[in-house]
Amino acid sequence: MIQKFRFDCMALALSVLPLLGQGSVSSEPKADLAAKPSDPPSKGVLAVPRILFDDTVFILKAPAHWDSKDWLHAGEGFAVVVGTALLLDTHVRDEFQRHRNPQNDNLAKQIQNFGAGYAIGIVGGFWTYGKLAGNSNAVDTGLDAAEASLIAGIVIGPFLKEAVGRSRPYQQEGAFHFRPFGGGMSAPSGHTTEAFTVAMVISEHYPETWVRYLTYGIATLVGVARIEQNAHFASDVVSGALLGALVGRTVVFRNQERRGWPGKVKLALKPVLGAGYQGAALSLRF
Repeated sequence: MIQKFRFDCMALALSVLPLLGQGSVSSEPKADLAAKPSDPPSKGVLAVPRILFDDTVFILKAPAHWDSKDWLHAGEGFAVVVGTALLLDTHVRDEFQRHRNPQNDNLAKQIQNFGAGYAIGIVGGFWTYGKLAGNSNAVDTGLDAAEASLIAGIVIGPFLKEAVGRSRPYQQEGAFHFRPFGGGMSAPSGHTTEAFTVAMVISEHYPETWVRYLTYGIATLVGVARIEQNAHFASDVVSGALLGALVGRTVVFRNQERRGWPGKVKLALKPVLGAGYQGAALSLRF
């Protein structure tokens, strides 16, 4: 039984990683598809929502410009999600819950933070280190990850959750209970989306093999932790991983084009502190 349980975990991880290596539906935007970002507005902080809007719209409209290869990769991704749902969802949930214990619970609760609070700390850490060390690649990594996280975690991900309307495993309504726009919030997994968004951005800026193994490995563990917590099915995790990879890679390539413009777009993330509040401000200079 233990060997079978381990096999299920490996099957879940391996169903995601090959697609990330191929690019899958998160392939690089093509120059002949008018992928170049639109000209930025004049100056100031108003450029930030414009860039977020432009990149979100580009991601949502991308299928209209896909060629046969893109559709093939999209089909592969869809097949993996559906195949995971049909073959693994119920079985993996049952196996994880059968082996659940306080030690695993505590570990999972820590690991899943890499798809929430820890991820925010990593993004901020890259930007802060880059500024202090004069490392532009680290600064760009933090900025790209912040933008991608906003698009995936606040715009696209929540909309998909509402549209799919899948019940959570702990609600005991079964793996195939869907009620679009009916309150279900299981698919895709938000924590996994965030983890793979940040992992993709980091690995695009630092393409060393060990970096990819580390970032994608941690992101995969986030998905496993969410299953252990009985918060998501395996296919929720796979779909979240694909969404995060898609958004992360697209944002990186879009911003690479922006940074190649004459005069370059200068993004800055500054802490804002005051009596009784704290936060951050994102601004642009041209």
